[in-house]
Amino acid sequence: MARQRGLRASGPSSPIYSPCCLRPSNCRRNKDQPLPTKDGGTLRTIRDACDCMTGMGKQRELRRQWQRVAKLILAKEDVTTVSRAPELALFMDAKLDVSKVPAK
Repeated sequence: MARQRGLRASGPSSPIYSPCCLRPSNCRRNKDQPLPTKDGGTLRTIRDACDCMTGMGKQRELRRQWQRVAKLILAKEDVTTVSRAPELALFMDAKLDVSKVPAK
């Protein structure tokens, strides 16, 4: 597969691809709180979550928690619901930097 800046190329053959990013109004919605990742990144928008999912490896993207994130985004669920799913998925993958998550 072609690689560009560390992101795996996406397409219809992969279970998680980013058709949500074809809906600009959906992708610009801000998540209810930023999600800092252990690699130094931060997910602030639903588009960021889409980019994160298309950039992860095949084995990781097939995990149930990431499949749920994709389904919620494609179903255009509310921002709070969509925000909780990547937070949980990152936590389950041990990729969420919990030291930088603001207290609720």
